[in-house]
Amino acid sequence: MNKKVKKKNPLKLKACVVALSLWGLSSVLALSSSPVMAAETASNTAQEQVAMALFNKGFDLGNLHRYEEALAANNDVITRFSNSQDKIIQEAVANALLNKGGDLGSLHRYEEAIAAYNDVITRFGNSQDKLIQRQVANALFNKVGDLYELHRYEEAGAAYDDFITRFSNSQDIKIQEQVANALFNKGAALRRLHRIGQARADWEELVYRFKDNPDVDIQKTVANARDNLLDTRNF
Repeated sequence: MNKKVKKKNPLKLKACVVALSLWGLSSVLALSSSPVMAAETASNTAQEQVAMALFNKGFDLGNLHRYEEALAANNDVITRFSNSQDKIIQEAVANALLNKGGDLGSLHRYEEAIAAYNDVITRFGNSQDKLIQRQVANALFNKVGDLYELHRYEEAGAAYDDFITRFSNSQDIKIQEQVANALFNKGAALRRLHRIGQARADWEELVYRFKDNPDVDIQKTVANARDNLLDTRNF
């Protein structure tokens, strides 16, 4: 229950012009502030390369469990590029904030992680960009996990409700999978609190909404909800 979305790097494939090793990424960053590159960095393309280099550096450092260094790289992306109107750069900022939350969670700095996720939601909640909307969904989903770590169960339930309200009508299948999981997990949490009637209401809603959805993962969640409804039918 409350399994977080693993850190992913959907932007990395876009950065074909940037070297993928940490050495290569550092080289791009060094070039971006050199006199030779000064004029070129005024263009969107050059700025995108710098943003991608920093983001990919943070991602790789996180995968090496060098979380403090990863945080520094992600914070650099956020500080440098938060005001950019460039679509690719804004995707990098959203991903940097999301991964910042993940790195802080890995360091057990849950309050700060929640703040990072809230920043994603506040900044990008109204974005129409598909990739950014997935990151907003991931931020809300991961926020719940950190709230549970802090035993803030009522807030976690409210965050699930926020998730379900925001994304119930999304056509993105990955987000729909998360909506189904949010309903199931919320019900499971309520069952642990012995609030069986409320738990059953969430599972019933899950089955009603998704019983005809062809997605295999969603159907597994529907099956789990049906099993729990059977288990609690005499409560």
